[in-house]
Amino acid sequence: MNIEIKGNKNGKKVLLLPGMFQSADCLESLCDFLNEYCLVLVTYNAHDGAKREFKSYAHEMYTLENGLKKLHMTEFELIAGFSMGGILALNLARRGRIQTKHVFVDNLKTYRPFYWKALYCKEVVENRIFSLWAKGPFKKKLCLSKEYTNEWAEKMQRNAAGMSFSSVKNMTWDYMRFTLPKELELPIHYFYGSEDCKCNIRRLYKLYPDADVVVKKDCGNLSFLDQEPVEYATMLKNYMK
Repeated sequence: MNIEIKGNKNGKKVLLLPGMFQSADCLESLCDFLNEYCLVLVTYNAHDGAKREFKSYAHEMYTLENGLKKLHMTEFELIAGFSMGGILALNLARRGRIQTKHVFVDNLKTYRPFYWKALYCKEVVENRIFSLWAKGPFKKKLCLSKEYTNEWAEKMQRNAAGMSFSSVKNMTWDYMRFTLPKELELPIHYFYGSEDCKCNIRRLYKLYPDADVVVKKDCGNLSFLDQEPVEYATMLKNYMK
């Protein structure tokens, strides 16, 4: 795992946790418009080209907690988690070793379907095919260019190319098993695109009828973050006020 610090080191601290196949450099454009804050960016194991394994969400969380403690960064104004990073953001805040005033999650998975084991197998196959494509003879063709900008598509494909089958399985296994707890006493802002899975939003309102949720029209999985970093940065700033 790599931890990078950007922006104003004397400013309020913001922890940014990227999603699957994403490294810290996927958030560089967002950081350009949050440079008055002390930004702490994380790149998980198996996402950094160092051939380290992604063992589990728990392992990543403990590694991150220990790394932040060594840097004397245990209090944050905001922890923001994107997709898979949202799960880590919630778990960090719930454990309490890392303190935060606000939690922001984008496209958080909130439900586990009845047939989740079959869905896990499907996701593993798809993610493995993507990782093999990313390092194969056709790697110059960007599989994700229809969903994201070329910059993001290139970075995510690069990260997938270095991911082992074991890391893919471990990451997907924990992701598919995650569900929101019935009680969650945290100040959380939930963000979804209108093209994200509606089951997540329905499950969220079922558990927390008063949840603070924003749904952005015509956006898919993290596409608003990728394509409109200025507006996204403004949204985060307004949430922290």
